[in-house]
Amino acid sequence: MKKVVMLVLMVVIGCGGKKWYEGGTLHKATAIEWQNATIENKLATCADFAATMYQKKLLKEELSSKVNGVDSIRPIAQALVEFLDATFKKEEDPVKNDQRFANSKVDETVAIGATLMGILK
Repeated sequence: MKKVVMLVLMVVIGCGGKKWYEGGTLHKATAIEWQNATIENKLATCADFAATMYQKKLLKEELSSKVNGVDSIRPIAQALVEFLDATFKKEEDPVKNDQRFANSKVDETVAIGATLMGILK
C-alpha cells in the first residue's frame, strides 16, 4: 500500500520525469564526455547555454525577440546540440579520438559554435 501511495504522489507532483531542459551536466565537460552523454543531457545542457545567452542579452535581436518562455529557446538548444555533435564526431580509432578530443571543452566550443552560427550579436 505504501508503494502505491508513493507512486501516486510522484505522478501527482511530477517527480516521475524531467522536463527537456532539466538535468544538464555537461557545461564543463570534455568532448569525450559529450560523445558518451545521452541526448537528454546534451539538450538540457544546451538549454542552459541558450538561456544564459538570452539572459545576458547576447542573442541577436531577431532570436531574442522570439523568446517568450523556456520552450521558445528549444530550437537554439537543438542547433547547439547538432553543432557540438558534428564538431565532436567520434573517431573510429579510440586512440585517435582521445588524441583529438581529450582537451576540447564543451563550454568553449559552444561559444565558438554560437558565434559561427550567427546566434550571438
